[in-house]
Amino acid sequence: MLQTLIESIETGESKTREAAQGRYRELLLSDGGDINAGEMKKLLATLGKTMGDLRADYAVVVEWRQLRELGAQRESLDERVAAAAKATHKSFEELQHRIAELRQNHHRVVVADSEMSRQRDRAAQAESDAAAIEQRRSDLFGLPPQPVNHAAESALAAMA
Repeated sequence: MLQTLIESIETGESKTREAAQGRYRELLLSDGGDINAGEMKKLLATLGKTMGDLRADYAVVVEWRQLRELGAQRESLDERVAAAAKATHKSFEELQHRIAELRQNHHRVVVADSEMSRQRDRAAQAESDAAAIEQRRSDLFGLPPQPVNHAAESALAAMA
């Protein structure tokens, strides 16, 4: 009978402690909004806690809230960083495409410049050949040399 009484008391104390522990947590998480000093003293006594324990537990709750807020901020920052990385990647791809176009255009300009140089050389050679032919004609027939058409020189100057 005494054993049953002890077990009954222990069970009751255990349930009281569990209820007190639940209320204590509830009050800590709600910043003690609906509690009076007497109830808190009773809870502390039931749980075997001191005011120092209450302060330490409250500090843990404050830190937990701050960490939770920082976690939410981090998620927001992670989303912004991901969006910025995506935009940067897209811009980089566009830049690479534009650079490829510019390289192709540069190649076309180099090829065109090379062709113009060959044309200039051919025109200069044609003019030189025309002057030599005119000189031979003049020498053969004893006529004064005729002026060479300088249209090639004008065309060359315009191309330069």
